Amino acid sequence: MESWSDQHVQALLEEGEQLESAFPVRYPWGGLPFGWLLRGCVIALTDHRIVAFAHHKVTSRPDGQIWSEPRSSGCTAELSGNARRLTLTRPEAGRLELVVAPRHTRQIRRLIDALTA
Repeated sequence: MESWSDQHVQALLEEGEQLESAFPVRYPWGGLPFGWLLRGCVIALTDHRIVAFAHHKVTSRPDGQIWSEPRSSGCTAELSGNARRLTLTRPEAGRLELVVAPRHTRQIRRLIDALTA
């Protein structure tokens, strides 16, 4: 059970910015149990940008912003590995491999579609 919601993410956005999609991801860190120790982050797509938020260590809610890219930056996203691996390529920062849960496929597809539009 997740202890965060879209409302928690919306509260962290800039005034006037609208959340379109948000989903949790994990960093690929070998096998269990080590992969579960690193929580990952929450990826959010807004009407202006893509944002990664850290998880609060106690509540697991989105906390501080890790990075942000304007939607127009040329950032790309690709889903592979039976819809379990998301690759984000950021022009200035390079490639980021993330592990995703298939139950978030709809939100992930929304991100991919927005970046390829």
